[in-house]
Amino acid sequence: MLPQKIAFLPGIILFILISWAFAGEEETPFSRIQEAAKAARAAVEAAQSAQNAVQQAVQAARDAAAQAEEIYYQAFRERMDHLRKERLAALPPPPTPPEGLGEANNSIDHFITAKWPEGETPRLSDDAVFVRRVYLDAIGVIPCATEVEAFLSDPAPEKRAKLIDSLLARNEEYAIHWTQFWEDALCSNGNHQGGVGTRANFKPFIIDSFRENKPYDVFVAQLLDPAAAKYRGGYVKSETHLESVQTAANVGQVFLGARMKCASCHDHFLNLEWPQKRFLGFASYFAPQDLQLIRCEVKHDEFLAPTFIYDNGNSGGKKLDTLEARLSEVTRLIIDPANPQFATSFVNRLWKRYMGLGIVEPVDDFRMDNPPSHPELLHWLAYEFVSHGYDIKHMVRLILNSRTYQLRFDPRLADRFEVGIDHPRYFRSPAHRRLTCEQFLDSLSVALGVSGRRMSYDDLSTGLTRSLGRPETRNEVMTVRSEESAVIQALEFINGEHLNQILEEADLPVQLAQFPSRKEAVDTAFLAVLNRKPTAAEQTLSLAFLEEGAGRDDWKDLLWGLAVSPEFQFIR
Repeated sequence: MLPQKIAFLPGIILFILISWAFAGEEETPFSRIQEAAKAARAAVEAAQSAQNAVQQAVQAARDAAAQAEEIYYQAFRERMDHLRKERLAALPPPPTPPEGLGEANNSIDHFITAKWPEGETPRLSDDAVFVRRVYLDAIGVIPCATEVEAFLSDPAPEKRAKLIDSLLARNEEYAIHWTQFWEDALCSNGNHQGGVGTRANFKPFIIDSFRENKPYDVFVAQLLDPAAAKYRGGYVKSETHLESVQTAANVGQVFLGARMKCASCHDHFLNLEWPQKRFLGFASYFAPQDLQLIRCEVKHDEFLAPTFIYDNGNSGGKKLDTLEARLSEVTRLIIDPANPQFATSFVNRLWKRYMGLGIVEPVDDFRMDNPPSHPELLHWLAYEFVSHGYDIKHMVRLILNSRTYQLRFDPRLADRFEVGIDHPRYFRSPAHRRLTCEQFLDSLSVALGVSGRRMSYDDLSTGLTRSLGRPETRNEVMTVRSEESAVIQALEFINGEHLNQILEEADLPVQLAQFPSRKEAVDTAFLAVLNRKPTAAEQTLSLAFLEEGAGRDDWKDLLWGLAVSPEFQFIR
């Protein structure tokens, strides 16, 4: 009732003013107006009081709703945890780590070294290389010079493990570093990013999820299942036959590591595991009714009921009359620990993220004729992931602490992958990985002392960002960005406005020009950009380039040269 009463107050006030101004002859018009003004002020105060009461009531209702939602969310988490443990108990135990050939930090290394061929034993990376690598992998930026020096001077034998723990505890930076992958994978392109808005804006949801280290199965359930606590709508599209099959294909690629799209209109030409009917049975989970068989745009009088694509002994027999029921059921089947693909495909993505190559390559093409290089390790990692409650940070910590991850890059030992060619993968050296656009620009800002938010918080699109692989729009699923270099990237490095603007705004060139010793200034420049001191040859070349009295522009040119060097652009 209060909002309705408030709506009538302006009319009441006007009526009072008119009535009092012209009623009675014993008072002067001025005194009558003065009384009317007092009454009007009193009415305003009453209205404000009523408005405050309404606002307080609304806020109290919002607080109660938020509290109820949080209680439901915690109950939902507990139920998910219970079901996960119940299903896990029915599974056979994982493979036992074998006796490896070399040193090992954890079980991962036993699986890896057991398959090493005879020959040279790989060496660990030095501390300077490791500190830069782990900063980029854990939080997406290089360390600043003081962080490098603190780590290099630390004599503690467990300092690498301690550094990993401290980086993973930087929750905001850890979360924002995951944003670029998941926005690409989920086609997050609402009003915050260019394109036609084929998906919602998932950025806040992604950041919140990784900030709290949300279990992976809960994260996925909130995207797919309308009955999930804190459901994040906008991912499942099901208004038309086309939208339903596209959603199914996207879910298969992102959460199951399977390329199904070609089977949406005919039997898959390259993968016999995907006849069209099998795919449409899966796609029917994402439609309000059974999907019609439409082969190459020709409609057939056959409709495919929802059928899950993997036999996990946990499907069938349920009546699915509504879209909501179908989505809840397919979500349950996807995140089920007995589903062989859910955990396996994700730990394979983690392995590629930190090692440069997956145990299965390509990471979105799991199939019988594309076996993993280390099947026992992949199985063990998947079981470890599920048994620790789909805890992503636990798996990241495990991989980063392994000796396999910490090995020195050696081009003679590094593995490679080419489609159609069976190159063995031993993981005796990490692969060379190019920095993502976000890693490159954020790290450059750290090195040069440019203040500002991390790239992943905004949606800047320039010639430089596009040449570094950041998509201008996200209308197609992308789980792996291209690492190939192109001429346009070299042109952007040489002539691009964006890179020049960053260098112009940098504090470091001014600071270096004021150093009393050019040699110390060169040391500082290398430590800031490349996270190491220059070699004797680099020092000599730099001093020859920087004549006595070198100014800000000369130092800016030197820093530009370091920033566009392969050593800065790649994780080594």
